[in-house]
Amino acid sequence: MNAGELNKLTVTQLQQEARNCGLSSIPKNKAACIKAILEHTKGGGPSNEDNDAHSQEVFEEAQNLPSSAQVLDDPVLNNRPSNSQMSNSDYLHQFCSMMKDSMQKQQEMFNQLVMALSVGHRPVQDATTRDLDHNEFEDRSHLHHVSAFQHDLNRQDRFSASTGNAVKFLSSQIPFFSGTEDEDIDIWIEKIETVAELHGLSSVVMLTAATSKLSKTARRWFDLSTGSVNKSWTSFREEIIDCFRRKVLFNEVIQKVNARKWNFSKESFQEYAMDKLALMRNLKLSDEDSIQLLIKGIGSFALRATAASLRLISPKL
Repeated sequence: MNAGELNKLTVTQLQQEARNCGLSSIPKNKAACIKAILEHTKGGGPSNEDNDAHSQEVFEEAQNLPSSAQVLDDPVLNNRPSNSQMSNSDYLHQFCSMMKDSMQKQQEMFNQLVMALSVGHRPVQDATTRDLDHNEFEDRSHLHHVSAFQHDLNRQDRFSASTGNAVKFLSSQIPFFSGTEDEDIDIWIEKIETVAELHGLSSVVMLTAATSKLSKTARRWFDLSTGSVNKSWTSFREEIIDCFRRKVLFNEVIQKVNARKWNFSKESFQEYAMDKLALMRNLKLSDEDSIQLLIKGIGSFALRATAASLRLISPKL
């Protein structure tokens, strides 16, 4: 083995080579081991000058290398053994440890970067969050107003529908009023208020229904009227009573009552009686006087006598 090959060996390998050569004294440093092995093998190996010169260069180079003690004392080199001195498991373990340390450092740097970015953008994010919260509040407020408005519309629709039905119902329960002499305004008003009270109808319903049942003279009066008569049931009631309540002239009315006769060939007795009672209504007569006037209206003497006899037999008539 020449000097170049010896120089590539480690101290441990050189010491083993010295033992193989049979050296009794094993040097402790690399240079001494190479020198002892070369001197021992000088007699059996190449002896030309080139080989001696090359051996001298290797020896000088070996002297310049740090000793094993220096290597052991170096804290950096001591923690980094050579590949030739490490087994595969030790090398893999060291590689994994280095990769783990590197990944931990990268993770720390990444965490610091994320923290810096989050701190830098936090005001913007908070402002954006506040803007979103404000917009959400405005949206909810708008939806609340829309919902309330829709609720009012629905309530108005329901109120309009219920009011319309109530007006239609009340109108069907009262007669038309045209303002003629044969009609009694007090009875007409009483009819409206009685039905409204029984069914719990409002003054608005009464006013609307009453005006819808006006005809002829009464309708023209209402169309020409202005002011509260168009808005208030109380005002309408007072105005229409003052206009169409007439003074009853007893003599004129009694003449009309006596002139009303029963034409049994064209009408039933009930129709005659109802018509004549309507004429006597403003006279405020007793039941007996009213019946007597009805009997006088019967043209047939025989029927009149029969009616009179029935009246005597049944006082309830």
